[in-house]
Amino acid sequence: LHAQKFYTRNYNINDGLQSNKINTIFKDSRGFLWIGTDAGLARFDGTNFEILSSQNGLCGNHISDICQGKDGVIWIATNNTGLAKLNGNTITNFSTNSGVISNNIVKLNYSKKLQTLFIGTDNGLTTYNDTLGFKTFQYRQRNIYSRLQITDFKELNGEVLIFTNGSGVFKYLKELKDIVKQDFN
Repeated sequence: LHAQKFYTRNYNINDGLQSNKINTIFKDSRGFLWIGTDAGLARFDGTNFEILSSQNGLCGNHISDICQGKDGVIWIATNNTGLAKLNGNTITNFSTNSGVISNNIVKLNYSKKLQTLFIGTDNGLTTYNDTLGFKTFQYRQRNIYSRLQITDFKELNGEVLIFTNGSGVFKYLKELKDIVKQDFN
């Protein structure tokens, strides 16, 4: 057997990235890489970086997650400054004033089947779709309402599972537009 050599290329601020601290990477349907850093967002076409930051209208520079929604829209989660929607060259920012439960967004998931954006924060869950706008969810346990600390989403067989820190796993019920705790016993 002969050893194989895999050639890699490292990119950093000397190549056009605005920071060497990468928080998230997302590949969109057109093949662009979107790189979220602590100093803004970079779109990489394989050769060049295009930089977006608060100087270009982005709500914040500390990017925590990225996903693609309906019609190629790019959704950008930020740490403590809200949510941004990039539609072509137009940036629209959303915050708690718009209906998002917290400006500290940690995870995003766009469900094509449900045509709904799931917005996970350190202080709860919000969904967004073009028809209903923003909707916030709380979990009720023994007549006490609490907010969920979202850690991740997974979509299986058209159902969205919501993973939390300390509160378990929840399932989004599309018919009721509500969430229920999953019991795996």
